[in-house]
Amino acid sequence: PPLSDAARKRAAAIVPLIADVIPLPHLAPVPGGGMQFEWSCGERSLELEIRPDGSVVYLRSQPGSFEEQTLRADEVAHDLADWVSHGQSS
Repeated sequence: PPLSDAARKRAAAIVPLIADVIPLPHLAPVPGGGMQFEWSCGERSLELEIRPDGSVVYLRSQPGSFEEQTLRADEVAHDLADWVSHGQSS
């Protein structure tokens, strides 16, 4: 199915928060009408999965560790983007 309205609205809220810190992501569809943003910078990677209902789950990883959680506030996306692009802790 096409991108859901809830996923589109959530993506539109997140993109301006991360655009100044990170290069353009690889985009992929998520079953049911969601989308996924993916970045890799060196050994770090970050995925933001915007589900069809508008909820967001992130996965960040580097050698030896990974973290997967629900994104509770869109502003956290900026910290995650800074982590993957510059190695800063969030």
